[in-house]
Order: sequence, then structure tokens, then C-alpha cells
Amino acid sequence: MGVGMAVTRMLAVAGLALALAGCGDADRRGGSLTLIGQSVAALAKSARGDTPVSRITASNAALNAAEVNLLLVRTETTGSRAGFALDSVNGDAMTWRSTDGVSVVTRGGQLNGTAGFGFDLSSAALPAFRPGGTVTRTHYRLRGDEVVAPETFTCVQSLGPAEAITVTGRRFATQKLVETCRSAERDGIENAYWIDASGVVRKSRQWASPGIGYLVLEDVHGGLR
Repeated sequence: MGVGMAVTRMLAVAGLALALAGCGDADRRGGSLTLIGQSVAALAKSARGDTPVSRITASNAALNAAEVNLLLVRTETTGSRAGFALDSVNGDAMTWRSTDGVSVVTRGGQLNGTAGFGFDLSSAALPAFRPGGTVTRTHYRLRGDEVVAPETFTCVQSLGPAEAITVTGRRFATQKLVETCRSAERDGIENAYWIDASGVVRKSRQWASPGIGYLVLEDVHGGLR
């Protein structure tokens, strides 16, 4: 079964009809994705406070069997949840997207940017994981004057408990890392990362922006291919 047919069948089960142009490597990584019906844009609309909520109804088995790597994204404030396909890889930057204008960029499992949500995180300067240490992260976002401006956070990283988590029905032994951050504008920001034995950030809860709030990310296929 080609990539196009496999992913179309998987997302059709989810109520998201997906058309893929061709079945080569460019489509595995480059995305040529066209969403028909209930769009992933519903996730962005709900993040802006609108009514529509995107839901994934595909079975765990169907999600796990997808030939395109998937990232499940939930906006914590609304509970809206959608699947994003891996579109491109540039060094350690991974872009997950739908062609209706919603995308998420991660680096080493950390959130590096969003687009299409509204009130987006334009980019970020990300710290290394240093449990027990103090690190700096800088988020860049568009302000009211249409200028992309930085917000710099001072963060304390600490190890949480070892936890077993489940992603799409698969159980992973993980080590939780907690990052507590404050900036001149806000404090009480807490990011959490569940890192499995292979070093993959299998699940995370990360602050995106004041308009979006926290995103919960689940990596379905990282390190398992």
C-alpha cells in the first residue's frame, strides 16, 4: 500500500479526509497535504476562543500504522486536539503541518514555533536540558505594533519522577523533566517533558504564547521507525 493510500485511509477513519499528491519520499517528508472536511484549522480556531473543536477519532492502531510520522497536539485551554504530519526536517528542526495554514515546529522535542493559530510563537532560542541547573529561553512573537519582539525567561530545570505514560495505546517508561520559568512579564510558567529511554521527548506540555497558552504534544513515531 502506498503512502498516500495508507494515510488517506487512516485519516478518513478520523473523519479527516486526506489527499496526498504522489507516494515518494517528498510526500513522506514534504507533506503535499490537503485536508477536506473537518480541518485541522479547527484547532487554531479553538485556540483563538472560537467554538469549533477538532477531534481525533482514529483508532490507536490506525495512528500507529500511519506511514507518515505524526504529532498529536492539544490546546490545554480548550481541550481541542488534532494530528499533524511531519512535513520537513531541517537539521534538528522538524516542521509538522497541514496545508490549511496550521503548523508546529519542534527542535529536540521542544516547541520552537507555531503558525496559523493566531497569537503565534514566531521562533525561540531554546536551552539544553540541564536538570538541576538554571537556563535561559527566549520566545519571539509578534506584538501589537507588528514587530517581532523577544521575551526572555529564566528557568530552573529539575527532575521529576520516573513515570510510565501511554501514547496512542503504547506504554513508555519515561523520566519527567520540569522547567519552571519567569520573565519580566510573567511568572509561574511550567513546562514538562516526558523523555523515554531512547532520549525521545515522547510527551510534553509547553508554553506557546499568551494567546495560545500551553500545548500538549505527543510524538507517535519518534525513534520507533
